[in-house]
Amino acid sequence: MENSFWKYIDVFSAVCCVVYAFQALILRKKLFSHHRYFFLFLANLGTLLVFLSLVVFQVKIAVITIFPFFELALLNLAPSMYLNVKSLVTPKDSGFRLKHFYIPLFFLLSTGIFSLLYLTQTGDIQVIYILTIRYLFFASTFVFVAQNVWYIYLIFRKLKEHRENLLRYFSYSEKIDLSWLKVHVIGYIIFISGMIIINLLPGSSELTSNIHRVFLFIYVNFIGINAVRQVPIYSKEEEAETEAETGTVTTESKELSKKQQATIDQLQHRFEQLIRAEQLYLDQDLTIFKLAKLMDSNTNYLSILINSRYQMNFANYINQQRIEYAKKALLDKENQDLTIEAIGNSAGFKSKSSFNAAFKKFEGTTPSEFISRKRV
Repeated sequence: MENSFWKYIDVFSAVCCVVYAFQALILRKKLFSHHRYFFLFLANLGTLLVFLSLVVFQVKIAVITIFPFFELALLNLAPSMYLNVKSLVTPKDSGFRLKHFYIPLFFLLSTGIFSLLYLTQTGDIQVIYILTIRYLFFASTFVFVAQNVWYIYLIFRKLKEHRENLLRYFSYSEKIDLSWLKVHVIGYIIFISGMIIINLLPGSSELTSNIHRVFLFIYVNFIGINAVRQVPIYSKEEEAETEAETGTVTTESKELSKKQQATIDQLQHRFEQLIRAEQLYLDQDLTIFKLAKLMDSNTNYLSILINSRYQMNFANYINQQRIEYAKKALLDKENQDLTIEAIGNSAGFKSKSSFNAAFKKFEGTTPSEFISRKRV
């Protein structure tokens, strides 16, 4: 009875995949690319779990029948995960990318043909077909490992680009920093490593398999809950603007023409008026897109302006202004009844943690320590 319970955990995980896939794709009024790719990832993971459950319960005919779809799901996992991450962090949606699925489709067709031949033939010829299926499985295993190494590398590169874009485009990181994706990727690496060790290497114990099943159940629910809660990072207007920036000067390291320098000079006066005089930095949802629209400019020129004239990126510049405002507010006797968090919110920070982190970055101390030192 105990062993049967542990075997059913994979079934429970597969059911969770279906539930979260349903929420990601069907229950939403507005679909984005990352919802579709996450649905695809969960569909592949669920198929994988169903197949492994059939193997554990030794349903031989069902295993042979579903094996081509297992191959497809196995080799679709990494591409669908990568495309899910890419669609989240990339402003412009360039549509479905079929090239990532050529290899999975090849193994689907090849194993599908030989599985069908095995099921429809009898006698010694079945041995040839089952051996061919086995060789295809081992080949797909090597492809799966190489594929995951490559796509995980691409995922980490995309996450690095996203961190850089946060500093360039946004003055906040709450709900858009995608920190949960790091756990997602690490959990995925543990999942596939465990699957390879348990199913391919000799000597794995029942305890190891059960620990892996429990881990997978927790992993599926973690990514499902976070993916369903994830809000879109870029609006349609921001997507259009980032697309329009292609081919223009994007970094301060490139030499600017005289015309561009003149444009930057003109923008600087209006920029300082909005930021310092009108205190636009107090807006908690301030982005460089919103600022560019107010200035009737584009994010490229604003990035160049901030980088070249103030030697910092957009997020650091805005947060520096917020900290200067907060320092005065913290020492103002009229604000003694306000909490540090309330002052941080009034300065433009969305959370106490982001306020403390920014304060320590620019002042080398926490807001409470700053107050204590100044009042001594």
